[in-house]
Amino acid sequence: TDLQVPNEKQLYNYLAQYRKRKGNTRMNFNELYAWCTENIAIPTNENEPFLSSYQIKVDSEDTSIYPEDRDSIQIEELSFRLFLTSQRLLENCKNTKFIQADSTYKLIWNNFPSEHDYQFIFSSLLIGLQLTNQQELGYVDLVADAADAITNGFKNVFGVRKRGMCWFHPKKAITTRIAILNDSTLQSQIMLDLDALQLCQSDCLFEKASKLFLKKWINHSNKNIKDFLRYFESEWLLKHPGWYEGFLSDGPSTNNGLESINSTLKKNHSFRKRLPLHQFLSLAKDIIKHWSKRRDPLSVNCKNFSLQPTIDTQLLTKTYDWIKHKKKSIARDEDNMIINYTNSTMANVEVNNQNIKTYRSAVEHLNFKSFDKFYGILFKT
Repeated sequence: TDLQVPNEKQLYNYLAQYRKRKGNTRMNFNELYAWCTENIAIPTNENEPFLSSYQIKVDSEDTSIYPEDRDSIQIEELSFRLFLTSQRLLENCKNTKFIQADSTYKLIWNNFPSEHDYQFIFSSLLIGLQLTNQQELGYVDLVADAADAITNGFKNVFGVRKRGMCWFHPKKAITTRIAILNDSTLQSQIMLDLDALQLCQSDCLFEKASKLFLKKWINHSNKNIKDFLRYFESEWLLKHPGWYEGFLSDGPSTNNGLESINSTLKKNHSFRKRLPLHQFLSLAKDIIKHWSKRRDPLSVNCKNFSLQPTIDTQLLTKTYDWIKHKKKSIARDEDNMIINYTNSTMANVEVNNQNIKTYRSAVEHLNFKSFDKFYGILFKT
């Protein structure tokens, strides 16, 4: 059928309804302040979003802060910050040991986040817990990418804590930098060594193995090897060392779960459009409400806060296949955990108590004198 062209009145009514639903495309600071004051009241519905904190600064004489007694955080003129949450989302904080932090861009443009922006976010989380009479946040460590702004903002609020590094980011950066060697075989060998280094299960093991890694490669004939090793030591051993498994023994190795939300925000919510501020704020409230409802125990498809690893169908299938192959294994009780040892697929070494003893001794007492020996113990013993 042919589409009918709407008349002027129909277009006017449609646009009026759209603006009422989504808000005007333009928003000045007075309107932003009004929106913030309208959204600071804590709703009785635990899934309804509210502002736990905001900052608005037009100039040195026109500044608004909520709550008024919160610590002052540096903010540029003609800028604003706000923290939107719900009671249910805040309630989940009582179960966490780690804070994972990341940013997504291109939903709305207001410059890149700074150290003070992240300080505002982390402090607003604590304010939200206080305002809703929630349990205080326990000791938490940070997991994020290598952004100094996140690190410093976190430190300003929580002090010095362990700062875990999402392994994806060091590996991506190293893969890019290692191209200066211009030798694909050498690059692959070094990356395999770094994958082994990432599997270190303790601080002392990583410290010794990383020194042996540098010692192994420092005298290689490649003309650019020293430049690469200086970069690696400075950036990923001294400045950002928290990317190995044992750094946060019961924490995540990557930020993949959090970072996948970035794609979801753009694909399912903003439809990859850069939104005017008023429409963005309306959308942000919808997103918070949606996340909160998903975590409501009364929800049909409740997304529970996981307190332990989930054993999914894929893992059960792999377990069944492993048992079916009847690979020899030895179970041992170590530190109140049952650990199963089996032979490595990378070596023809039968699993037995002597080999397990060799492996444990090397890992615990660090009795290896070269990186290749460390690599062999890790993968071939």
